[in-house]
Amino acid sequence: MTPLEKCVVAGDQEGAEARRAALQQIPAPEAPDIRLIFNPEGLNNTELEKLAELATPEALDKLQQALLAHEKQLEETQQHKTGRSALVGAQRKRVKFIQQLIADCEQRRQKQESRSEGRSGEPSGSSSISGDA
Repeated sequence: MTPLEKCVVAGDQEGAEARRAALQQIPAPEAPDIRLIFNPEGLNNTELEKLAELATPEALDKLQQALLAHEKQLEETQQHKTGRSALVGAQRKRVKFIQQLIADCEQRRQKQESRSEGRSGEPSGSSSISGDA
């Protein structure tokens, strides 16, 4: 048994509370690689923001997977709750948040692509083929 479980079984409520408080100070583990994220729906806001900052095709794909899952969840929730439900409101807020992260990620990707085009020696938007013949 864990120390927390031992406290609960022994009826030591103060010890259990101390153990819970200590456990809450331990940060959740982060995926060392984006390819190890199999359930983007379960990511918290900080993790989703980190994906958006990566601005890679893989990160964008994970954000879109999360959005689809949350949109589906919102649709299911709306079938059983009224539009004024706190759960519906929270789900709508989450969907809007992920939509904004996707837009931010796409903007970062465009900036990265335009910077890399600028480094290739040819100005962005110009053509190497002359229109004069």
